[in-house]
Amino acid sequence: MIRLISIPLVATALLLACFGATTAQQSVQEQPEPSDYEIYQSFTQAWSELQGRLDLVGSPAAADSLIAEISDLEDRFSGHRELLDEALHPRSYRAMMDRLRSRAVDTRARLAEIASLNNRIERMNRQLTSYDEQLQSLTGHADSLQQAMRSTAVEKRDLQELAAEYRRSVERRDALVRSIVDSMTVTYADLPAAQEEQLSQGGSLSGDGGPLDLIERVAARNAAFLEESADLQVMDYLRMNQVHREFSAMWNRLDEQLLSTYGEGEERRDRIQEQLTRWGERLDTQLWMAVNRDLQELNLPVAEVNGSGELFKEMDSYLDRSLERATEEGGEEVRNDWQRFNNFWTGKVQLSWAEYAGDQGFLTHRQIAELDEKVDRWALRAQPESNLFAWLFGVSMLLWLLTGLLIVRRSGGDGETQTRKGRADYSDTDTSEGAAEDIGLNR
Repeated sequence: MIRLISIPLVATALLLACFGATTAQQSVQEQPEPSDYEIYQSFTQAWSELQGRLDLVGSPAAADSLIAEISDLEDRFSGHRELLDEALHPRSYRAMMDRLRSRAVDTRARLAEIASLNNRIERMNRQLTSYDEQLQSLTGHADSLQQAMRSTAVEKRDLQELAAEYRRSVERRDALVRSIVDSMTVTYADLPAAQEEQLSQGGSLSGDGGPLDLIERVAARNAAFLEESADLQVMDYLRMNQVHREFSAMWNRLDEQLLSTYGEGEERRDRIQEQLTRWGERLDTQLWMAVNRDLQELNLPVAEVNGSGELFKEMDSYLDRSLERATEEGGEEVRNDWQRFNNFWTGKVQLSWAEYAGDQGFLTHRQIAELDEKVDRWALRAQPESNLFAWLFGVSMLLWLLTGLLIVRRSGGDGETQTRKGRADYSDTDTSEGAAEDIGLNR
């Protein structure tokens, strides 16, 4: 029974399979070939779709996917090249495919470069965040040192140590600001305009941690620090002034790029410029206050100075008066004035101020050289006159005196000898005459 049932079933399955294969073959044979117009329309639609998607692609991976689809499109229509050349005239199939592929490759390269820039900017953003935290910490440390220095309970020795630590803290703050300048310059200085636009669309580094926020905070914090800081030395303010100039130059170079990249406008620019101006003005005030304080400690009869030109004029005039006084008067007081000024000149001006000569509106190298030449001339005139001539004159007079004494003594010795000789001759004459007289008497 089982065999009788299975045989009809197998036969039925074979008949159905043959029928299905025959039907499928007939369907394939009955499907019509696309017309020339349909081939042209299909190609142009696919090409335009890929062209439009290239405008929206946003990553190297998406660009790679489009390049693969362009290759598939080329494989699909390469057999209809002659037809498409005629339909696309004056364009050609190969020219359109090359154009599409070239644009896709260029887009992929541009996106890869932007991705690299994004990574670099993100690293810089983390670094700037670290700088910001360090700057805030150093500012707090400097404030604590300043409060300790103002305490009346601090001994003189401890105060000197606190002042030295305070200055080192300020130097570290300046070095940190310079690091910020270097990082931002390296990252943004050579950024092409097309990449700026892409970065702005991507929103990279926007928000509280962005470089524009940091620039504004650094300028505001430095201005506030100068308003509250204890008196520093001239060299400290000169160094801080140089840092301000470098920071401002960085902003003037990158402002357009940063504002465009992060979608900011004139309002942000004005706020940053306001803080930079406030920082510079406060720094200039503190600098010349420190210069005048140094000049007052020397008790120099000079007017208050508020600029490089005034400083040179006052010091040059003071040296001219000192030279004239040294020529006319001389003496111990003139030498003491020269010594006090020379200690200031060699210990401060030449040792520290000259490092910033010719920069930031301070003394130039030529001005320092001119003043230095007058300080040297003052040194020569302030020294006591040499005693060599008087000593030589005294020695010569002594020699003349000794020579005179010897001559006189010798002259005296020669006279005594002649007297003795005369006396002897006279005695001999007397003896001879006496003898003669005796002989005459005897006769």
